[in-house]
Formats: sequence, C-alpha cells, structure tokens
Amino acid sequence: MPRTHDKFIIPLILLTALAPAVAGCSLFGERTEANTLVTGDGGTDPWCASGDDAWRIDDGADLKGPHFALSILCHFQGGEIPEDVAARADALADLPRAEGGVEFLVNQLAHSPIYEAEFEAGETASWIQVGDERTDLDVLPAPGSFLAVAAPEGEDAVLWVEDDGRAQGLDLRTGERRDPVAAYYNGAAAESASLSGFDYVDFEVTDGTDSWFLTCPTPWAGATRNAWLDGRGWAEEGQVFMTVSFAWCHTYTEVAWVLDPETAVTVDGAGPIAWEETATGTGSVQVAAIFSVPGDADEIPIVFTPFGHAESVETGEPWAFVEAPEPTDWLARF
Repeated sequence: MPRTHDKFIIPLILLTALAPAVAGCSLFGERTEANTLVTGDGGTDPWCASGDDAWRIDDGADLKGPHFALSILCHFQGGEIPEDVAARADALADLPRAEGGVEFLVNQLAHSPIYEAEFEAGETASWIQVGDERTDLDVLPAPGSFLAVAAPEGEDAVLWVEDDGRAQGLDLRTGERRDPVAAYYNGAAAESASLSGFDYVDFEVTDGTDSWFLTCPTPWAGATRNAWLDGRGWAEEGQVFMTVSFAWCHTYTEVAWVLDPETAVTVDGAGPIAWEETATGTGSVQVAAIFSVPGDADEIPIVFTPFGHAESVETGEPWAFVEAPEPTDWLARF
C-alpha cells in the first residue's frame, strides 16, 4: 500500500507545480466560455514582427474620430493563446483553453496609431459587441494595450467607439472598419490647402468731409477640411466642413474696415454657414469662414470680396468707399 500511494501522489505534485507555467492548460477541464473579455497593458514592445502573419499595422486596421485614434498592431486567433503571447500578461497566461466552438481573438493596439486625433481629448464611449452580447469598456483602450475576447467561431466580434454620438467599429478578426466616417480615411478630412494672399492698397473712404486711404496686405490664406468641428458637430453625410482662414486689417486709427460675413467669402456664390472673427490685439482680426462642401471635391473655387463697409471707430458713423475693391479668386486644391 505505501508504494502504491507514493506512485499516485508524486505525479500529482509535479503537475500542480507545472500548471502555472503552461498557458491555456487546466487540470480539471476548465474551459474559457464565449464572451469572456480580458484587457490590459501590453508593455512597451510589439508582440509580433513586421512580416509575421500577426502583423496588422500596415493593413488599414485603424479607427479615427475627432478625439481618438487607434490601430491594431498585432492579431492572434485560435482555440488557445500562443505561449509567447500568453507570457506577455498574467491575465492571458491564466486563461484556460477555449471551450468547443469558441476561439480567442487577441489584439495588441499600436503604441503610435497610424492616424492622429484632430482635437484635444473629448468624451468617447467604447464597447465590444460579440453577436448580440455587448460588453461596455470603462475607458477607451490605450495605445499599446491589448484586448482578448473569446468569441464563437464565425460570430461577429467588433470593437465600437462612439465619439460625439457617432460610432465606428473595428472587426476584431479582420481589422475591417464598420460604419466608418469615410472622410477620415479617403483624404477628404483633416487636410489643408494653401491660398494666395492679397494686397489691397490705398482704397479711399470719405465721410463727406475728410478722407482716409485704407490698405490691407496679407501674404497668406488657407483652407482646411474637417469631418467634425467643435460647436458644429458632424458634417452631413457626403459633406465635409471647409474653413477658409486669413488675417484682415480691421481697425485703423479712425476708421474700421468691416467685412460682410454673408458676401465677403463665397463658394459657388453662397456665403458661409458660420463666420468667426478673433481679434489679434494689433487692430487686425483672424477670420474663419466655414462652409459645407462635397467630400469628394478635389478643387473648390473661393471668391473673396472685401467691400463690406467702413465706419468711424469712435462713433460708428459710415464712411463711403470712393471705389470698390476687386474680388480675389482662390482655388483650394486638396
């Protein structure tokens, strides 16, 4: 009896000691169930190398919104987590093999996403959707973190991120985008075009008694396109916002040269949907005229007509232009 007892207990002790070092193994037949989700810090190094089957950073597995951007760096898939991957995080090493008909989808996010968010951090919401099962995430996955979800084979598994009420998804198997904001990925948004400046020289204005000669030069103007703008939200489907920006010599010693927000800058003869002026402290203003334009337009003609009106700085009384300035034609090329 003593010898039989010894033969039984020694193998049990050895197996127990080895178990923590074997990823995905279980002595008692435990299996990871569908919809199990594990997240965490993936460390400072990539989990795969360029050219590996797991390498995804060059395959367009990216999402971008106004306030976030993320890309999948490495992807692993199977009924058990590879040992070298499980060794990266204790939470992965502790996962038993997936139950029948279930597979692990493990994705490490890139430390530096392909795209960059356009604006400072804002509120976002994120969740994992596996079939009809939704699991909300406390925070948006950080650069370099990992997501590991157990999903039924063939079942949809998508990371969704909602930014200012609009959600985009990233397939955790293929890296394909779901309901993407097309303007972020086809070059229609977050692009800038340089415009020529202008030099309006010695335009006479008079109040019937005195005269002033007004001059306003600027070496540059610019246009930018965005799918989302602070205070305006998302552009309509198929459209983007285009902001035309330039400096204008608003105030002289006695006279102010005031632009007409409805007619000073036009696209296809129409004025902007919004007009913003920011004083610079030097008598000039920084103008931003915002338009809604087709997202697929590569060239957009813009007309700047700075006639507006002149008025007394002190009293606001009007001054008349002796001769109206000619328009400046711009062409924004994106």
